[in-house]
Amino acid sequence: MIMERGVIICIDDEKLVLNGLRSQLGHEFGENYDIEMAESGEEAIGLFEELLEKRVSIPIVISDQLMPGIKGHELLIEIHKLSPSTYKILLTGQTDIEAITEAVNKANLYRYISKPWDGKDLSLTVREAIKGFYQDMQLENQNKLLERHNKELEKLVIERTAELLAEKEKSEALLVNILPEEIAEDLKEKGASEPRFY
Repeated sequence: MIMERGVIICIDDEKLVLNGLRSQLGHEFGENYDIEMAESGEEAIGLFEELLEKRVSIPIVISDQLMPGIKGHELLIEIHKLSPSTYKILLTGQTDIEAITEAVNKANLYRYISKPWDGKDLSLTVREAIKGFYQDMQLENQNKLLERHNKELEKLVIERTAELLAEKEKSEALLVNILPEEIAEDLKEKGASEPRFY
C-alpha cells in the first residue's frame, strides 16, 4: 500500500524561524511529507481548510505562540475544531502557562517546545507525533469496521429470530390442526404429553 504524502504545517511570524523549521523538517521528513509554511494564524487557517478540502492528511501543526493577530494557542484551538486528529505542537520563546494550559485543555496540545529548540528533540517529537497520528487513524478505522460488523451481525440476529418465530408459529399451528387441543398445549408447554385414550 502506497501512503499518500502528508503535510506538516509550520506557523511563525518570523521568516528566519520558518526557514529553520523548513530546513530541518525537510531534511528529516521531506521524503514522505510536504512542509508548508504560514506567517500568521489567519493564513494558517486558510491553508488548513484548503488542504482538508483536498482530503490531504495533516499529521502535525507546529505553531509559534506570540504572533500578531491570533495567538498560537488560540490558533491551535481553531485547528482542533477543524481536525481533532492532527497533533499540535506549540513552539515559543516565552513560557505562558495559562496559554499552554488552555491549549492542552481545548486543543489537545501534544507538546510544548521552547525556543531556541534542540534539533534532536524536535525531530524525535515530530517522529513520535507522526507515528501516533497514523496509529490513531488505524485504530479509528478498525473501530468503524468493528461497528459495521456489529450492525451486520445485529441485523442477521434479528432476521434469524424472526425466521425462528415464524417456524415456531407454523409448528404450533400444525400441532393444533393434527392433535387435540389439550395434547397440543401440553407439548407446547412441557415438550411432552401423558398418553390419553380417545
